[in-house]
Amino acid sequence: MPSIMPYSQQEYLYFEGWLPEDDNKLLEFMFDKKVKAVAAGLVEEFGEDFIVEAQEELEDEFRSWKDLANVDARVKFLRKRYNTLTFVINHAGATWEAADGYVRASDKTWKAIIRQLLVVWSWNRLDSSWFCGSELRRMDLNVVMLGSN
Repeated sequence: MPSIMPYSQQEYLYFEGWLPEDDNKLLEFMFDKKVKAVAAGLVEEFGEDFIVEAQEELEDEFRSWKDLANVDARVKFLRKRYNTLTFVINHAGATWEAADGYVRASDKTWKAIIRQLLVVWSWNRLDSSWFCGSELRRMDLNVVMLGSN
């Protein structure tokens, strides 16, 4: 199935040979490690040992070769996206619509969120209650990124 993301979004999320399938494998591996750490009463920091283990375990599953530096950079990239999304969906006045993969917030709430983050973009629809309001409503569906850098 072809991507529904605009080229700029695809380029932002999937650079240096990373593909959505690669992210899924890495995220599943991260999630598994996190669940096991929590069950053992530990905290998984996704440090150097994790990076080595992830690269070794997943090297045959990735669509293209990823060295330790690639995996380390990707884990940091995904953590930053996760931290930003967590911040947005936990912000007072924002609601995560899990079934649709959307964040719903008033224009006032989005302005408050944007003031606190360097960059916050998300799905946008013509409905004015979705996302950042009229200044972003140029298309029926516009996919942009969530990020804090």
